[in-house]
Amino acid sequence: VPKTIQVPKTIQVPVQSFETKTSTYEVAPISSSSCPAGTSMSGSSCVGTRTTQVPVTTQVPVTEQVPVQSFETQTSTYEVAPVTTFSTETVTSYSCPAGTTESGSQCMTTSFQTIQSCPAGSTDTGAGCMMTQTESFPATLVPTGKKGQEYTCAKGATLSGQTCTKTSTSMVAYETSQVAQTSFVDKIASTSTIQTPSTSCPAGTSMSGSSCIGTRTEQVPVTT
Repeated sequence: VPKTIQVPKTIQVPVQSFETKTSTYEVAPISSSSCPAGTSMSGSSCVGTRTTQVPVTTQVPVTEQVPVQSFETQTSTYEVAPVTTFSTETVTSYSCPAGTTESGSQCMTTSFQTIQSCPAGSTDTGAGCMMTQTESFPATLVPTGKKGQEYTCAKGATLSGQTCTKTSTSMVAYETSQVAQTSFVDKIASTSTIQTPSTSCPAGTSMSGSSCIGTRTEQVPVTT
């Protein structure tokens, strides 16, 4: 229960008293030689006195015991949830397009081209590859008139001394090969927004574990 103590207190209390006040009054005489009762002749008039009680109020100090309730200061702790805020940041990232690989600050792509060419020893005619072959074989010795003889070659061959040379051509197919071609392209820039959470305590509190703890001071009645 609250503790109540008696404290002396002085107050000014109004007190009414009365004092006697005497005053004179003047009336006309009844005759030239007589005055009303309670008055006396004074010159040509009759003068009397009257007494009255006049109230007088004064302030009198009075001391009395006044009940006063006492208080004491108490400090207590309280717990509140922390406040979470978010900061927004824009981040730019760079990546390579599909089908390419990263190569330093650029992206590399490799493609293969099919090339047709003629085999060695052949000539490209535009319509195909022409292969020229030269065949050498001994010339044939045949008799001639007057008991002579000479060398001859079969039709289509060319005689050179005692040797025949025959040239023939044939078409051969193109040879195909894959040639790698490397090219570079710039990376693709993309932006994304990242929200980073941060936790803080309200003013007057501090973090303790996962909560914010504060203290408060209050005046409470003294109990007994």
